[in-house]
Amino acid sequence: MYMVLSKIHMLRGEHKHMSKRDVYYNNVPLFTTQRKSDEAIDRATSVLGIPRYMTNIVPSPKGLIAGDISYTIQGRRVIHTAGEASLVPTLPELIEGVVTSARWLLVVEKEAVFSRLLEDGVPRGDHCCPGIIVTGKGYPDYPTKQLIRAILDATGIPALCLVDGDPHGYEIFTTYRDSSDKFAVSLPEMQLVGITAADVVEYDLQPALMPLTEADRAKARSVIGRLGQVDAASLNAMVEANGKCEIEALHLLGLGFVSEVYVPDKIAQLGQ
Repeated sequence: MYMVLSKIHMLRGEHKHMSKRDVYYNNVPLFTTQRKSDEAIDRATSVLGIPRYMTNIVPSPKGLIAGDISYTIQGRRVIHTAGEASLVPTLPELIEGVVTSARWLLVVEKEAVFSRLLEDGVPRGDHCCPGIIVTGKGYPDYPTKQLIRAILDATGIPALCLVDGDPHGYEIFTTYRDSSDKFAVSLPEMQLVGITAADVVEYDLQPALMPLTEADRAKARSVIGRLGQVDAASLNAMVEANGKCEIEALHLLGLGFVSEVYVPDKIAQLGQ
């Protein structure tokens, strides 16, 4: 940890930034693994009592964003479009001057589903009003959560979350929504829109259900207490029915169903 504190002091003094991966590779014999390096960074941040971005050690982002939105970060104007995916920025805490025509923001668990929505013109507004789609490719990293937080603070648009209808998908939703020791940023206004137990019935997705494993059931027990009443009831219904459902099950109704019907219907329910 002392080496990390020294590195932070150097970076701040020289007004430079370094990735978490760089910190590890600068002293592989000391850390031995990336995980141990990351843990040392977390401890150093806690000791200093400052926001993570102020350490000038930044994670390499993995999240993607698409939509009509631009903003300024460190004096540079960043422009995203509705027709192309972009990596989220490394320093989303410094975003200002957000301009967008988007009327909603949808977080998608899977990159494959994100790509389908992008290809079908969903963020462009081909099937509903224009919006922004984001994916953290599974569990979110810090830059992805912080970027969403900055957008919502600047615009006030509703935030939706589309995950697999299983315990792990619902845990991903809570990871986005709630703060934690690792990510001190929360998105309490985010709403889970699917896949829900009601979706399985409404869209006749029973043929695509898969049985829950013991690991699934254990995950459900750990997650259900963190959900609101409606979402907890949905997860509990899946457990009782011994059936989980991936987002891709909606493809049973046609490859374009998720883009042309499902997502637009969920957005319309918000009055957007």
